[in-house]
Amino acid sequence: MKNILLILGMICGTAFTNAQYVAQDKTVGVNTALPGSTVQVKGSIAGEYTSITANTYTLLDTDYYINWSGTADGTFTLPTSSATIDKTGRLYYITNKADSFNLTINTSAGELIDDKSTITLLPFQSALIVKTSLNATSGITYRLVSVTRANLAYILSVSSTASVSNAQAVATPLSFTSNDLNTYTGDIVLGTGLWTCPASGIYRIEIQETGRLPTGTTNVSAHRVIYVVKNYNDGGVTPTGSISEQYYSMTVLGTNALQTSGATAIVTVPMKKGQTIQPYGVLCNGCGVATMNSLTRKMIITREY
Repeated sequence: MKNILLILGMICGTAFTNAQYVAQDKTVGVNTALPGSTVQVKGSIAGEYTSITANTYTLLDTDYYINWSGTADGTFTLPTSSATIDKTGRLYYITNKADSFNLTINTSAGELIDDKSTITLLPFQSALIVKTSLNATSGITYRLVSVTRANLAYILSVSSTASVSNAQAVATPLSFTSNDLNTYTGDIVLGTGLWTCPASGIYRIEIQETGRLPTGTTNVSAHRVIYVVKNYNDGGVTPTGSISEQYYSMTVLGTNALQTSGATAIVTVPMKKGQTIQPYGVLCNGCGVATMNSLTRKMIITREY
């Protein structure tokens, strides 16, 4: 009997030594005999790691780190807050690993993440979300602590100094002859300026052009518009919808003078992988001259987020 008690004492002693539970001040130390916080761990901490490929998912109370790689835009729903169960301080770390799709994080009806019912993670973004002390089914039940992203720097710069003649009232793609700087290869068609987005994100598109009326033109003022066309249709191939229109005028007064004018159009726009951007120009209809010369063109695309 004494041997049994001795063995039990050794086992219990070992367990409490490893946990270092100090009952007097209600603190717990792991690998430390003198915890300075309610719980102090001198070592690593492991949380549940879950990989999800489904495009809809409701987070569980046991989830901690969730890695999502869906096949279309996805939706996560946070656990419903409860008036009877205290979930204050619970953390959820969510990562969108899909390279083409957005992940929307929803709350249950009536609940909010800060002042919103949803937040959206772009590809390669991660979010840390914490449960607030409001244990109710309405109000701000979660807070967004931080949003991080992978380093996906991107730049494209193409240009041309080859003069191109454009007819009146004809929408013509801006063409380029030089691929000056490009993070990737194969995402731009120089002859038509058609750019295909290599990875989903928010991009800044800048196009520049200088133009001149033909030699021998006198007493004419002609107007030119340059603009960006974006393909809004996922997976589509036909661009629809113009954005960032910018006008400029080419004017020749008096005798023949080789005067040039130009403009810059800039737009920041969300893009999904595979969507396209294409710059266009149009010479005004009935403005007194049949053609104009596009002298120089440049397009710069950078990833903002």
